[in-house]
Amino acid sequence: MADTETDVEALLRQVFDLFMKDKDSPLIGLMSPSTRSRGKISRVTFNTALRPIWNTFSGNPAEFVFEALSAYLHVWRPLLRKNNAEGNLTNPTLFRAIMLLFPAAAERVSDRHGEQYTVQYFSEVLDPVFSRIRKSDLKRPGGSPVALHEAFKKAMESGFSIGRGR
Repeated sequence: MADTETDVEALLRQVFDLFMKDKDSPLIGLMSPSTRSRGKISRVTFNTALRPIWNTFSGNPAEFVFEALSAYLHVWRPLLRKNNAEGNLTNPTLFRAIMLLFPAAAERVSDRHGEQYTVQYFSEVLDPVFSRIRKSDLKRPGGSPVALHEAFKKAMESGFSIGRGR
């Protein structure tokens, strides 16, 4: 009975495996399937990061989940690189906070472009947000993914205004 895998666990495993093996994965070489390893995202960290947002995918297959999350993460990599924090993508706190922001970013993409979750469309949504994220949050993410997510969400929500001539 203990070895029985739920449907969610099976999909999480499939998505993890796609991130680990797909040549276009933004996490290629950064995944550790069986053991915890410094500079790698373990299966436990990955599953912990995705469980709170899993309902966002409402029964979609693993390939769809991978494509959407992959496009999203491809946008984060240059931001981290620009801020000398690319190695922090594997930091569990930062990774979980990034994943917690995914539903809000995906909702904005969906509002503007329908169900087309591409690097271009995520970039369109996130680029303005990145200018409002504190570099220290990327370099030293702290210990609370929820607090870091709140900082990211605040950066996403600020800066919006309605004006003429836009």
